[in-house]
Amino acid sequence: MPHSEAPFSPVGSGDKSVVFLGLGSNLGDRKTYLQTALNGLKNRGLKILATSGIYETPPWGNTDQDAFLNMVVKGEFSGTPGQLLELALDLEIEMGRIRAEKWGPRLIDLDLIEFGGQSLDQPGLTLPHPWYLERAFVLVPMAEIAPDFIPTGQNLPLSHFLEKVAHDAREVKWVGKFP
Repeated sequence: MPHSEAPFSPVGSGDKSVVFLGLGSNLGDRKTYLQTALNGLKNRGLKILATSGIYETPPWGNTDQDAFLNMVVKGEFSGTPGQLLELALDLEIEMGRIRAEKWGPRLIDLDLIEFGGQSLDQPGLTLPHPWYLERAFVLVPMAEIAPDFIPTGQNLPLSHFLEKVAHDAREVKWVGKFP
């Protein structure tokens, strides 16, 4: 079922862009949901360039829920940020995601973190993701696959921001990697 009410307008030329997405799950067979999402992204046109390991992390926001498995994917996408967001939202719905509460439990969560160095602030789509530089559950796996990456709008590499969340990073536990 397509996500038909896109709250954003297309931005970008449709050229290939390097993107980063965060994947997370804290319900059911979490690893299987991550693998299914990864396969779904590939099947919908995201060329996977790198995948981080899988990390178990405490919940963020609403802390009264099970731990998450999180990972970050670096990919290449031919399309606009709005198209990638719509693709991700459609995949979440197809996998059974129900948005019952903000920061609540979820079968799958697909977050667009960075898109080709673009800065964008539209209803429903902000790039880069507004809080990722404060979240160890994104920074640890992202730094694993792109340690020298300089976030959009910044002049320091990810490692600098990872140092700022070092206390939280101690709670991010590596649990494995997909083959």
